[in-house]
Amino acid sequence: MLITLKQRKLSNGRLSLYVEYYKGSNIDDNGKRLHVRDFEYLKIYLHQNPKTPVEKKENKENQKLA
Repeated sequence: MLITLKQRKLSNGRLSLYVEYYKGSNIDDNGKRLHVRDFEYLKIYLHQNPKTPVEKKENKENQKLA
C-alpha cells in the first residue's frame, strides 16, 4: 500500500489537502488494468498563492497538521 498526501485546486483559488491510499491494481476480464485507490479528504485548506506573511504562516501550520 502506498500513501500519498496530495492537493486539489478549488474554484475559490485555494487548495484542498487529501490523502490517497493506493492499494495496487487488478486486471479485469478484458485484460485492462484497474487501479484500486481510496481517498480521504482532510478538510484542510491552503492558500494557492500566499501574499502576506499571515497566509504563509497559515499554509505552514496546515501542512504540518496534515
